[in-house]
Order: sequence, then C-alpha cells, then structure tokens
Amino acid sequence: MHRAKPVLSKVTPEYLVHLLWSLARKGGLADYVTSATIAHLTGEKLKLMPISVPPLPFQQKFAALVDRVERLRAVQREALRQAEHLFASLLHSAFSG
Repeated sequence: MHRAKPVLSKVTPEYLVHLLWSLARKGGLADYVTSATIAHLTGEKLKLMPISVPPLPFQQKFAALVDRVERLRAVQREALRQAEHLFASLLHSAFSG
C-alpha cells in the first residue's frame, strides 16, 4: 500500500485511482511489480512508472462521468434490493396459506 499525493494542478485523484486500478486489472503494472510469493509494487518502482496524464479538463470530465455512473449503480442496486424484497413478499403471500 502506498500513499500517493497527486499534484492537483496536473492530475485529479479520481483519474489517478482509476488509471492505476485499470492498469492493475489489465496487467499494465507487470513490468513494475515484484512477485516471489505475493505480487507487490515497491515505492521505488512506482516512482519510475510513467503515468499518462491527459489535460486537466478531460480528467475532470472523466471524474464527473465516473461519479454519475457510480450514482446510477447505487440507484440500480437499490432498485434490485426492492425488487427482491417484493418478490420475497409475493412468494410468502403465495405459499403461506
């Protein structure tokens, strides 16, 4: 675990988090990860890693889109929870007498 402190005039934290998450999922960190038993990324190798940084307005737009998608996901999870509750109530009504 590393503590990264981005220079906010150059990169948004949201962009950086999602970039690193995407690289980790797609194998983009393979050249920088040391793995004997458990893979880990040393601070030294993290500092050497080139980071693609688009212009700040694009990063901000990306962050807004990610926020919107996360809010939509939350709404969908709540709708699914309610549908499952209603279905359970329907089953209970149908089979309880």
